[in-house]
Amino acid sequence: MINIGITAFFQTSTVILIQISDQHKRPFVYIYEKMLERKKATDITLSVAFLYIKSMRIALLWR
Repeated sequence: MINIGITAFFQTSTVILIQISDQHKRPFVYIYEKMLERKKATDITLSVAFLYIKSMRIALLWR
């Protein structure tokens, strides 16, 4: 099992903790649903988080 903790700081000064694990078949959908639960999560923060997660996944694949 791979667990990656990602902490992202946004202009709303809120900390969003995203847990990615390989047991989720669709991690992006899972993360999107989790972030939609927060009212302060806007489209901009979602897009930033998606780009950050994509770069992290690519970095992990290249290791």
